[in-house]
Amino acid sequence: MNLAELGRSLRRARMAARLSQEALAAKSGVPRSRISKLETGKLPEFGAVKLLRLFEIVGLELVTFEPDQPTVSR
Repeated sequence: MNLAELGRSLRRARMAARLSQEALAAKSGVPRSRISKLETGKLPEFGAVKLLRLFEIVGLELVTFEPDQPTVSR
């Protein structure tokens, strides 16, 4: 998943949470213009801590998988 895809996921979750970009900016401390550029795939980079903060506010969780590690089913 790349940054543009993460931005699209953020937008869908933000809208589902009925938050405007302005409201998300106020809650997160991330400028609305940066949120807009993230959601539209127009940012070349975005800090991980800020991304995690935005995801937490809209109810998303970033999960990583190590491709060479075995998975465990329970």
